[in-house]
Amino acid sequence: MPKPHLLIAIFAIGSILITSCSQKQQNSIATITTPIVSYQINSISAGQFNDLQITNEQILPSLKNALQQTNCFIESNNNPLYNLKLVYGSIATKNTQGGFWSSTSKDSAIIELQIAFTDKNEERIFTSKAFFENTKDHYLGLGDSSKLQPQHIQDTLLNAIHSIANQAAQNFMGF
Repeated sequence: MPKPHLLIAIFAIGSILITSCSQKQQNSIATITTPIVSYQINSISAGQFNDLQITNEQILPSLKNALQQTNCFIESNNNPLYNLKLVYGSIATKNTQGGFWSSTSKDSAIIELQIAFTDKNEERIFTSKAFFENTKDHYLGLGDSSKLQPQHIQDTLLNAIHSIANQAAQNFMGF
């Protein structure tokens, strides 16, 4: 007959093993405290389509801020590891369907960004696209048509910028 102390010890060890093995570990991303990529912006330009008339001044501060917030990138004019090139574009569409009794007007905006980090040995290209749609229904011809507001365009632009910054950071960090 086993001794009670031995049974208690076996039970305690078994409980610890079962408890520790069954605890779910959280997924975590390593926190970067020191930037690993220095860059210098060489060019920023609108692509073939820029229906929303987005300017370099609208994009540049937000892009720099988003890259900095990843803690992966730092802008440097002295011996940067990479040269950065940004090309952006936007398409706006307006559509109306229906007749006198009821109709629907729809405005949509697509903003696309492409950044390229280039050094003497490689080029890493990242793209992002953000979409916004605004719809309004009209009855008996009454009501205003849908219209893209400046805040809609700004929010869509920020979505595209944050998406591309996250893609680049994950790529450089090896995720």
